[in-house]
Amino acid sequence: EVAGQDSTQLQVEFQGVRSNTLTVPVVQSSPGLLSHDSSGSGPGVILDAAFNLNSAANPAARGSVVMIYATGEGQTSPAGVNGKLAAAPYPAPLLQVGVSIDGIDAEITYAGAAPGLVSGLLQINARIPDGARSGATNTAGGGAGIRQSRGGGARPVCKLSSGRPC
Repeated sequence: EVAGQDSTQLQVEFQGVRSNTLTVPVVQSSPGLLSHDSSGSGPGVILDAAFNLNSAANPAARGSVVMIYATGEGQTSPAGVNGKLAAAPYPAPLLQVGVSIDGIDAEITYAGAAPGLVSGLLQINARIPDGARSGATNTAGGGAGIRQSRGGGARPVCKLSSGRPC
């Protein structure tokens, strides 16, 4: 583990051949939303209360709570264990988590390990703000972003369908 370090050494080995060693920075967190197609952009892995995938065909209503899946939350309490499935008590990020939807701060009702899923997967339950525009699905003019108190500003990286289909 590299927690508490400013940098670490990275070397890759492939088929017995090692790369040059690189010094890479270590940050407290680097949060990012998971995308539906694993590309890092486009529709996010965001579920409604019935565990249905959020989409233009299944938009989240204002005032409803959605489950947003992310990673990169940094250290947790209790500490996560690599490869272990999350079980109670569920690890929660040490850094404060915030979500903005369509540029509006959302109420966070839960931020911690995704129950029953692999350690390192963060589940954030957030209420869609009343002021969020219907169909705010593009990352330039809306979308959903995640931030942490020491992790920088909001990073709108995935799309969220809110209100009614576009």
